[in-house]
Amino acid sequence: MGYAHHSDGEFKKLAVSRRNEMLESVHRVHGKALRDNGSNGHLFGNKTTYADLALYAFVQHFRAESAKDESAVLTAHFDLEVVPEFEKLVSAVEADPALKEYFGRKESPALA
Repeated sequence: MGYAHHSDGEFKKLAVSRRNEMLESVHRVHGKALRDNGSNGHLFGNKTTYADLALYAFVQHFRAESAKDESAVLTAHFDLEVVPEFEKLVSAVEADPALKEYFGRKESPALA
């Protein structure tokens, strides 16, 4: 994924280490925020916000990357079965009536 896969030696080790630290932080901080909001699939309140959409895009991107790279580290942080808070976020965003048309398109980037 990214620079880590196109590098070697010490830089690759550093890039992978920093990526893993960042992913752990995202998982921990956003998971807590989702739980603190009642585990309803939203970061704030009970309606989809820009913050929900941004985190949704981030989670979906890393889920796609983990599928391509078969990365256990990425999967551990973004597998919806492993991280129920992210599963609820994805479900809530994809169920939002205002986004129904977007997710109904064939070219939609949403993962099944």
